[in-house]
Amino acid sequence: MTAPPGQAAVPPVTQQREFWVLMGYAVVLGVFGAFAALIFVGVITFGGKWYSDSHPGWFGGHWWWAAVAAASGVAVGLVRRLTRLPWKTPGLFEDLKTEHVDPGLVPGIAAVSLVSLIGGASLGPEKALGALAAAPFAMVLMAAFLTP
Repeated sequence: MTAPPGQAAVPPVTQQREFWVLMGYAVVLGVFGAFAALIFVGVITFGGKWYSDSHPGWFGGHWWWAAVAAASGVAVGLVRRLTRLPWKTPGLFEDLKTEHVDPGLVPGIAAVSLVSLIGGASLGPEKALGALAAAPFAMVLMAAFLTP
């Protein structure tokens, strides 16, 4: 492809410095996100061992599990209050649709997810892991492209 007369040819994206800077950010933040996810899932796995010692049938648990579930619910409410997490946070699909994660909500989302999953909630860590992985990218990109 040739440039029109009087205009310089634009080099391919892979030959531009900005592309490789972004790729470097992606590698560094990807490794950070992988370690954060491993630690998060490891803590959940370690903390969730308290309810894995019974058979999974009807009435197969222990009587004190009800107290642990209630205490976990109270702990989730306290952590939510302490981290000032709003009542309604964007879900995983909303984050993906808008292509934006609010980095200020991530510590609260991760803490509430951690407490609820260790407490026995039958949900997965997808929202917390997605937020943990996306927040550093959002912070770096905002700092790199929105600073004057």
